[in-house]
Amino acid sequence: MSEQHRKTAVKRTGAVLLSLILLLVPLMLSAGTQEVSADTGEKLIAFTFDDGPSGVTTPTLLYGLRQRGVQATFFMNGVNGPHGTRAHEDLLWQMLRDGHQLANHTYSHHVPFNGLSGSAMISECDQVASDLYKVMGGSYNYIVRIPGGAQSAGISANVAHPMIVWSVDTLDWKYRNADTVYQNIMNNAGDGSIVLMHDLYASSVQGALRAIDSLQAQGYEFVTVSELYRRKGLSLDGYQTYFSAKGYPTLYHAYQAPVIDRTDNGYRGSSISLSTPDNVTLYYTLDGTYPNMSDHKWTGQPFTMNGGQIRVVGYDSYGTRTPESSMQITRPDLPDELDVSEGAMFRMYNPNTGEHFYTSQVLERRVLYQAGWSYEGIAWKAPTDTSRPVYRLYNPNAGDHHYTMAAVERDMLVSVGWSDEGIGWYSADESGVPLYRQYNPNAETGTHNYTTNIEENNLLVTLGWKAEGIGWYGIN
Repeated sequence: MSEQHRKTAVKRTGAVLLSLILLLVPLMLSAGTQEVSADTGEKLIAFTFDDGPSGVTTPTLLYGLRQRGVQATFFMNGVNGPHGTRAHEDLLWQMLRDGHQLANHTYSHHVPFNGLSGSAMISECDQVASDLYKVMGGSYNYIVRIPGGAQSAGISANVAHPMIVWSVDTLDWKYRNADTVYQNIMNNAGDGSIVLMHDLYASSVQGALRAIDSLQAQGYEFVTVSELYRRKGLSLDGYQTYFSAKGYPTLYHAYQAPVIDRTDNGYRGSSISLSTPDNVTLYYTLDGTYPNMSDHKWTGQPFTMNGGQIRVVGYDSYGTRTPESSMQITRPDLPDELDVSEGAMFRMYNPNTGEHFYTSQVLERRVLYQAGWSYEGIAWKAPTDTSRPVYRLYNPNAGDHHYTMAAVERDMLVSVGWSDEGIGWYSADESGVPLYRQYNPNAETGTHNYTTNIEENNLLVTLGWKAEGIGWYGIN
């Protein structure tokens, strides 16, 4: 890599000269949905690291940044010798959890980049983008750094994302000396600066962490590149090149952690609502893992949790994350004596699969409740008359239950691999309370629902379920 950097030293000098020209051109203001405030007085700086990640030095850097509460921007190659996204996906996941910006430095670090065809330029970016999207959980407006900071009309015409150069070049690749890296940062850094380093060298990591300590003592806040521009009220647009945000006041504060509101409904679970004052989309998990954009998306509708941990993070269009919020939900015990009466049929719901399950057994209800199912009360009451059995069947491939009075239907399901679990309960005659049966053609599990409530039946039909008539009858 050092040889490649020597080859591009002239390009770096030209890029820095071009930055001085572009700094004289006002950048577009982008207030988004936030109200513009007066200058907050906050001093912001963005540290950026190219050419990695490295399995040797990047973990040390990530640890040092985490200890200092610092977010940085990593411009990563796909394959760069032993380095790159393809070899070190685990480090991208750590960057995600730590709040760093995952950015694109092209797949193979081809120099000169402007010697490639337009389609090759696009491919170089797209290959890395697929690795970034995998970890982020979806597409976002990633930023790009062209190898060597090269610029040309051909590059500007084909790279559809914001292109980031720098305003402070530490020359870490050249000197490989931590003191030099430190001094080059301290002598040139200022509010709005974008600092160029490489996370391939131990000297770069040492110099960067030392500079962070000094700059934090001077009141600097370390942000990602996208966050630097957002908080300065500046836009980052595709096909355009950016060098720094120096000379612009800080108009916006950092994103805030989302708010988790919980209403405790006892054994029926906790009703959860989420909110944020920021222009971000909230994603959450219920299994204790860090949320990315492939996880549950908050739509504004409260939902029920029956224990476990919720973790919530907001994402903006550039992939910048808010601080995380989390809450541990503890379920109360379900008393065995609750709702116990002759003929009571308990209705349980599995929030992970969407299945409703029905049983008259208190023990079975307790086991399912302790396993995370919701208890939804008594669905109906079954008669003691044993002349009209309702058969219970289980699909071991889908983990789904089905109930029917029709022996023919029971036998057909058994013939295709379902398990016959015997008689679940008994039906009353047609003078009893009807149990309406609905079918969800879009679900793999939880495909059937049964209810005495005709309004619930009709609502499901409006949502795309198919009404299948009356499954059986209960008693009043």
